[in-house]
Amino acid sequence: MALLLKNRIDPSRISKKTLNQLAALFTKQGCVTLINAQGHRMKMPDELFQQLGRMVDILVEKRVVIFIPEDETLTTQAAANMLGMSRQHFVNLLEQGTIAFTKVGTHRRVKFQDAVEFRKKRDAARRSAMNELSDKIEKAGYYKADYTGECA
Repeated sequence: MALLLKNRIDPSRISKKTLNQLAALFTKQGCVTLINAQGHRMKMPDELFQQLGRMVDILVEKRVVIFIPEDETLTTQAAANMLGMSRQHFVNLLEQGTIAFTKVGTHRRVKFQDAVEFRKKRDAARRSAMNELSDKIEKAGYYKADYTGECA
């Protein structure tokens, strides 16, 4: 938990003017050079530039940013919250072997990357099921693609 607090950026601690100026800088493409206090210069990698720009966009929206390393371990409650489910349901998934976990004493811990991977698979399965259902509804003739939105 201490790591998450240390890796937390709260937009209320940065002036709106500064955030807007940063956002404007990140909309421009091209070479970005970092200069430290001693005058050493280094080109910023494009991938880092893009991620920092995304972070600034999130901060402009007044949303908090938290950096979590992929191998960071989460409690079952934190992982369940991240996935939008109850802790008990999440623990049941762990015990079924659906998601990998380790034990620290009697406490289960889940790697952040494993929770993200589960979410990706779950969301893909949901999308696939919804597409299949949509296709069945359309084939059965219960959906009209020419719907105008007007009331009869």
